[in-house]
Amino acid sequence: MGALFGGGDWLGEFQQLVEDDGLSREEAIIELYKRRLKRAGDFEFVRSIRVLKPDSDRPYFHLVYATRHAKGVNRACQGRERVLRATGGGARHADPRLNDGW
Repeated sequence: MGALFGGGDWLGEFQQLVEDDGLSREEAIIELYKRRLKRAGDFEFVRSIRVLKPDSDRPYFHLVYATRHAKGVNRACQGRERVLRATGGGARHADPRLNDGW
């Protein structure tokens, strides 16, 4: 897991997100991954969206997108829409708590 999160004290940071910030484990994992990705790649924008399994309210995957340019955020939004259509579409498949306002 250390390699996935860029080494260091990822577990302590994860525990702080859960215990101090009140995030769920799922939310904390995604937030930690986004923070570490932003730092490692010197990205200005890092966004994520949780996509649910078709015909279910269970997570299917998280799409995480990082870019250094504001235009990249627009491209990410277009990609998000394609993902939602491919997995059954509609806002039902995006969890608003974990979609960074995309």
